[in-house]
Amino acid sequence: MAVAIIGILASIIMVNLNAAKLKAGDASIMESAESIMKAAQVDSVATGDFNNYYANLNANDDYTISSALGCNSNFGQTSDPQSVRSACLSLYNNALASLNHSYLYAMTFVYPVLAFTAQYPTYLYIGPAMGNNTSTSLSIMVWLPGKQKYYCIGSDGGVSADTDSSGSGCGGNFECSGCMYDPNF
Repeated sequence: MAVAIIGILASIIMVNLNAAKLKAGDASIMESAESIMKAAQVDSVATGDFNNYYANLNANDDYTISSALGCNSNFGQTSDPQSVRSACLSLYNNALASLNHSYLYAMTFVYPVLAFTAQYPTYLYIGPAMGNNTSTSLSIMVWLPGKQKYYCIGSDGGVSADTDSSGSGCGGNFECSGCMYDPNF
């Protein structure tokens, strides 16, 4: 009887520890995304745009980062490449490294984002707001494994964590505050 009680208590503790670990991972992901956004906003004051945060992400021009190494080979034109790369690595390690489809996407408006969403519901999006086809807006979206929602932060100050893997949550199609289709951009 005592062994059974200890087993039940141990399983309850493990469930609580796993939930706490996921919650802490989500907090770290949000902090890293906020760090990238703050750096991008500082740079945009000097450059007048966000081009160095999404236009130069990939030498292959496909805007994907498929490994942690990809974080280290990008963001070279930012004012503080090492800090941005470190934040990218944190996003990769906390949000995607343990998943089977560990791709970070940084797509500009020319890519059909929803087509990728069905196949890869967990990605990092760093690009312009879709309603704003210029380099003067930035939206960062990254999957939160604990919450099972996207965390979105936009250069317009919008922030949310209410979008599910299909893009719904605030009217559909990634329209939550800070997301790529945020109508307030």
